[in-house]
Amino acid sequence: VRASNLNAQHQYSLMHRLRWICGKLGRSSDHATFVGRHLLKLDDESAGSDLISFSHEDILHFIVDAFLCCLDTDVTLITIDDVQWMDSFSWEILELVFQKGKNILVMCASRPVSTYPLGGTPAFWDALRNEHEKESRYAEIDLPNLELNDIRALTANIVGTEEDKIDKTLYLEVFTRSGGNPLFAREMLEEIKQLDMLDVNTSGLIIRRKAKGGEDLPFKIFEEHFLHKLDTLDPNVRTILQLCAVLGADFYLSDLSQIFHDSASTESKEEREGALNDAMDDAISERIITELSAKGTGDSEEDIEEEARGMRTSLHIDPGDRLFRFSNERWLKSVLSTMLDERIRDIHRRVAEVMEGCGLPDNERCSIEEHIKLFNHWKMSGKVHKAVSIALYVAMGFSGWDYLDQCLSLLHESLAMVVGKIGGDIEVGVNDEAIVSPLLSSANITDVQLLVRIRIEIGSRLLPRLDGRLAAGSFLRALAILQRVPERLDDFHDKSIIVDVATGISVLFADGVISDDDSITDLRLTEKLVAAARMDGDPCFICTALTYLSSIYAREGEFTKAIEVQKEAEEMYMEDDISGDLTFRFGIDRVALNASQMVQWLASLNEDDNAIESRIHFTVNNIIMHMDRSRVRNNFIILLPLLIVMKKRKAMVSRAKSILIEFVSSTLKLDENGFSPEVPLLKPLMDILTFEEKIAENSTSKSKLSSSNMQKIRNDERRLSKRWILEERYEIPNSLVRDGKALMAELCMFIACSARKWKSNNEKRKSLQFKGIAFAKDALELMKGNGLCAFHEAQLIEILRALSSGRFASSRLISLMRRSDGNFSDDSDVDDDFSGCGQSSTMSLSIRYAEWDESQNLLKTRNSNGIKSDRGARFASMIDGGQW
Repeated sequence: VRASNLNAQHQYSLMHRLRWICGKLGRSSDHATFVGRHLLKLDDESAGSDLISFSHEDILHFIVDAFLCCLDTDVTLITIDDVQWMDSFSWEILELVFQKGKNILVMCASRPVSTYPLGGTPAFWDALRNEHEKESRYAEIDLPNLELNDIRALTANIVGTEEDKIDKTLYLEVFTRSGGNPLFAREMLEEIKQLDMLDVNTSGLIIRRKAKGGEDLPFKIFEEHFLHKLDTLDPNVRTILQLCAVLGADFYLSDLSQIFHDSASTESKEEREGALNDAMDDAISERIITELSAKGTGDSEEDIEEEARGMRTSLHIDPGDRLFRFSNERWLKSVLSTMLDERIRDIHRRVAEVMEGCGLPDNERCSIEEHIKLFNHWKMSGKVHKAVSIALYVAMGFSGWDYLDQCLSLLHESLAMVVGKIGGDIEVGVNDEAIVSPLLSSANITDVQLLVRIRIEIGSRLLPRLDGRLAAGSFLRALAILQRVPERLDDFHDKSIIVDVATGISVLFADGVISDDDSITDLRLTEKLVAAARMDGDPCFICTALTYLSSIYAREGEFTKAIEVQKEAEEMYMEDDISGDLTFRFGIDRVALNASQMVQWLASLNEDDNAIESRIHFTVNNIIMHMDRSRVRNNFIILLPLLIVMKKRKAMVSRAKSILIEFVSSTLKLDENGFSPEVPLLKPLMDILTFEEKIAENSTSKSKLSSSNMQKIRNDERRLSKRWILEERYEIPNSLVRDGKALMAELCMFIACSARKWKSNNEKRKSLQFKGIAFAKDALELMKGNGLCAFHEAQLIEILRALSSGRFASSRLISLMRRSDGNFSDDSDVDDDFSGCGQSSTMSLSIRYAEWDESQNLLKTRNSNGIKSDRGARFASMIDGGQW
């Protein structure tokens, strides 16, 4: 009861101080609640149960401001040892302290950076080593081995005398044997002193002699010293040191005690505790182990000790527990080197079993550090499935932004373990195609399932916060495995895997990271997705699964089947009114998207104009008009297939333009020229609709590409778009790359062909022709193998002919664009002096199967398009809330 009251009082005092700091900084008390609950793990019942969340940057600045607020000295010294182990968030804090703080000296120590790379951003290190070093705000010191005079001073210090009273033979021997290594030199001198091997020669100088028993120093090199000292220890001490080494460089006595009691043969608890304490005392006296004390120096030593004990209590650690550390890494490695690998694995297994016996991983009060320890023990014991299950538990249970690095690191280690166990993985061929290793195809189904699940979890954590390219790579690798072993999916124990992959792919498409060609393309896999969704019974899942199925039918040219499946999805969609839920859970309303595409499917079936126009009216009135007008990027993706058909019909061009304004441009913040980085293709589509509208209003000819019609387009609009294209200010998202390139080709055609007085040798017109031809060429290439190829190809052929009508294009180019039936360039009347059409400047499409590893910068906030995702916060909340 007393301990409980003390803990409550301590937590209240910490929360009280945090709220006082918030008041002093002018911050909301929610900052104190968030930091206390989430970072310090304090129980704060007074704050209620409402979910509180802040951005990464906000919490970062609050922590630094709070730290600086508490400094009440003229000069502050911060010392940090072993900074090579520091996590990325701590580096961010240190960088911000350096930027904001005044009169602060920070001293960091690390192992050689050549073998132990330091964290921190490259920009921070560049600024330190260039700008700040010149300002004398930063200095980097390399510590070499000790020289002879240094060893002489060290010898005098350890012996406890003055330097001039040490004979040269003593410190020269130490220098020669140690090679100037400070650790080894100190160990030698402590050993000499402990064995009473010091004497005084006739000159009164201190020398080394043999021990009283006649023995000499028992080692000549560093490693021999450690091994000899271990051999001289009591067997019980060696056994306990082996347990300590398996626990790690730092460990608590309570953890060691649990493992020791589990393995000790001594019967009584008192005898076991006595043997353990005696062994630890021996290890400390031999300088193998050091006990870490929470006490420091200064006027408030008792307060510091009380604070540390209270903090450990709040973290559910026994305040009376003792914390130990190996005095140096050489000792740890030497102890481990004395054990067989099987013995090490066996101890790790026992440690993991004891930890699980104490409630891990289901105990919600246990910290992520304890879970990571459990993962490492299972990993080192060789139990891959056990370790991976812990990693997945941590990734799902500790999904906040402050745990991102740890979760990704565990998942990456798990991925390597599973791939190593299987012996194969997805390989990427020269044509950016996924090739499944034969070993993966025949692997244990549990291993395959774990491999897919790990990739899903990696992708789901990268998607809302980091580079969309890396998230796409992880999801596409998971999808590649499923699509190449669909016959084994029935054996998966985790039936949600297919749905989770489909969800990730859908969100990536909605964010413009991947195209629909990177989506689910295997019919058997999609049929299993539909079956899993029907079994689940969730209308959102069922509708989404059906849209994937209808898309596959359309891609294969089976438009009648695609329309039947789409109509089934639309019936459920309109009955349950789930547009908002679809967008929230899958990134985009896929039913609305396929409803828009269905108009093109009907056109591909050569349906009459009445049927197509009837479908357009149905789609606009029953689906489009119910969309959320604030989701402009989603709306543009959904509307584009529909507007491509509507702009070809004179009676519908104005209606198409008004829909685009209502659902996209009216909500966007456009610059003075009508551009928006959030929807980069809005400007070209709006210009094309404007051109088409002008032509529809004034056309007296059946051919809309006639010179008389083209000259009616306003020159100011033409000049604006021309400059935009020539300056290469356009950007095409991957999700719209095929239609986007077709639009750009059409825009180039309108501008190039609308010039009234351009001379044939005009370089700008020539450049526009070349760019338009390149865009059309790319669009046709991307349409190969797609059922809608015939629908788009007719318009692209017309565009190519218009662009190739000048002397700068060649019939050889047209022949390259030929359709498979060979009817493309039969009536082409262009010259043959074409020298090249240039390349369209768009982002690289090589995002497939990009692999994340721990060397990636985890602080990126933009996706592969350079456009900040408007779904990041929503998707992060899905993961944090366990909805993923």
